[in-house]
Amino acid sequence: MKNQTSKKTRQKHILLILLLIILLLSGGICWYVFTNKTEEQKTTIIAGSFLPDEKDASEMTDSDIVKYAQKAVNDSQFQMIISSEINVDSNNDSSDIYIQNPPNNAYPIAVEITLNDGQTIYTSGSIQVGYEVRNATLDTHLEPGNYTGKALFKLYDSKTSEAKGQVAAEVSIAVF
Repeated sequence: MKNQTSKKTRQKHILLILLLIILLLSGGICWYVFTNKTEEQKTTIIAGSFLPDEKDASEMTDSDIVKYAQKAVNDSQFQMIISSEINVDSNNDSSDIYIQNPPNNAYPIAVEITLNDGQTIYTSGSIQVGYEVRNATLDTHLEPGNYTGKALFKLYDSKTSEAKGQVAAEVSIAVF
């Protein structure tokens, strides 16, 4: 009888432990579900951005368009002025070189004169719009004789100092 009673109490203890485990698991699951629950929110999604209706804008007149187009053309024009025949004194390397950046140009320039063999004989530095170079001294000494080369005009943006383009002209140099 004692054995049977002991067996029944053991079964009751096991049953009690199982119920306790089930209760703990149920409580844990309920706690997890309720604490991690996100509420549904309705939102409106707008795909892209749309151009608003016209309000204050009006069409440009033909004369406004012509003025705008002419300004763009004027800003892109460049007039290159250099004496194509340069005379140089071999004693002091002074020359009768003449380079001009006329007031109607839109860009400051820098000019580099090189001989056909690639040797650079003169660099002007910056020449602003409305400025000129007269009678410059060559950077490189040349022996008496006749030479040919090119003058490379480099155009720069006056605000950013970035290169905008370049043009070249052929020149002849007479050293006496």
